[in-house]
Amino acid sequence: MSDMIQQGYPPLLRSTSKRGTAVIRRKVGRSTAAWAAGAALLLQTGCGSDDSKSTALSAKQVEAALPGGAAMPGWTVSEEPEAIPMNSMHKQLVCPNEGNKGCEDARFYGLSTFHRDDKNANAYFQMAAYKDEQTAETAYEALWKINSRGPGPKAKNLDLGALGEESNARVGTVDFRGEPGAVAQVRVGTTLLWVQVTGTRKGDIDDALVKDMASLFSVRAEQAQKGDRPSATLGS
Repeated sequence: MSDMIQQGYPPLLRSTSKRGTAVIRRKVGRSTAAWAAGAALLLQTGCGSDDSKSTALSAKQVEAALPGGAAMPGWTVSEEPEAIPMNSMHKQLVCPNEGNKGCEDARFYGLSTFHRDDKNANAYFQMAAYKDEQTAETAYEALWKINSRGPGPKAKNLDLGALGEESNARVGTVDFRGEPGAVAQVRVGTTLLWVQVTGTRKGDIDDALVKDMASLFSVRAEQAQKGDRPSATLGS
């Protein structure tokens, strides 16, 4: 099991004041990502969904849907794709609200992370896999209420277009030093996806990058639910 998952990573971006909301910082390459212990970020992208019924994913399928090194040209893998059962500890992290609302029928949790030193950027892909589409749909609002706070109170909404059945994203800053960050959440069939991107300086990340990564993850989740081998790559 990866250190990030074993230690309760990866939680969601959270903005901090100078007085300081507690944050956990993890060094990835030359840049540092700001995390708050206790939430998760989902993003899924694609060209919209069709009328076919999506299937519940196995742990192996969740792992395959998560982007790996071959899917992220120009980026370096920090944490290889990994999926684990959604146990009580991870429900507290992914759904840090009363009763862990949004995680009741989640079966698996998956994660992969990347860094790119030339752009001082980090990228985090997370997935919660549910038993059916209805439970994923029910969880969406409760989890976006938590995850939308990540890029700070002055963050702007980012339109992801026709990705999945539902999608939201926000772009802003993740701490008092003004480090840029973005979070996106997408519902694709029986899954909720989160994409989280951080930088150290203005210009390290942009809206187009967030959209591209959301699209990548969305397509891979859709491919997995159709029983295909996920093959989408960034920029394809």
